[in-house]
Amino acid sequence: METDKLKYFCAIVDAGSLTKAAEVLGVSHSGLSKAMSVLQDELGFKLLSPRGRGLEITEKGKSLYKQSRQILEIVNSLKTQMPINTSFLKIGLPEVLALVASESIARELRSALTIEELDSGEIESKVLDRSFDFAFTFIPFPHKELDHLKITTVTLASFCRANCFQQQDPEVIPYVVPSSEMKDNPLSMRIRDGWNSNLSRFTPYRANSLSIALNMVRSGSCAIYTPSFVITYLNESESRERKFIELDLPAQRKAHEKTKRDIFLVKRSNDDESKAMKTVVKIIKQICKERPG
Repeated sequence: METDKLKYFCAIVDAGSLTKAAEVLGVSHSGLSKAMSVLQDELGFKLLSPRGRGLEITEKGKSLYKQSRQILEIVNSLKTQMPINTSFLKIGLPEVLALVASESIARELRSALTIEELDSGEIESKVLDRSFDFAFTFIPFPHKELDHLKITTVTLASFCRANCFQQQDPEVIPYVVPSSEMKDNPLSMRIRDGWNSNLSRFTPYRANSLSIALNMVRSGSCAIYTPSFVITYLNESESRERKFIELDLPAQRKAHEKTKRDIFLVKRSNDDESKAMKTVVKIIKQICKERPG
């Protein structure tokens, strides 16, 4: 019997329904249902029975739930005592950091490595279940088994291609924005690019990735709101006529648009800061360092 099935069963009991448990676990409803059918077949008795729109745990299910919790605690305890396999690191990054830092991380670590873009909200769960050794986030979701260590602060502002939208009314400058909103989060943020929701802007363009959005900005069609370190990184390889510049805005508007965001290292509380972790932190701090001009 796989412990994953016990983990799924406990999640269903905690959530009160297959649908909610599937969302928490990040698996499909049909896959979760099938896993429970297999588990019940292996055990030879029913664990759950339908009740209205939810589920009711059977008496044998209640007993298994207690036993499963004990088993999973033992398994997790054993995992925490095992050293991280430094020969194959797994690191999670938000999209903007993945864009600018992946090359330097791969070059400096020079080891078997997985780097994946992770969305806010899934970062913590991936670190908790050891899918990733550590990760970075702009939006920390507190958890008693995790440390969120602030490593630096960055500035966000509006940018466009050189010679575009000069001295235009800020209210009519077209922006490209993320095509989806943020999920529920501790900072109550909805606008994925970090824009101040109290300020209005014209947003006729949408993109589901930062790379697509930047190409749209390169076309001269729109502006983008993004951390300044992204623009600094991109301008190092852009030709003069294709470089990005900060929007030419009235001083008061510019001051209202600019915001600060913290970047956090996310790691398990009982893990020491490894050499690889310190190396990646150093890389990100250097890349995000504010530069004059």
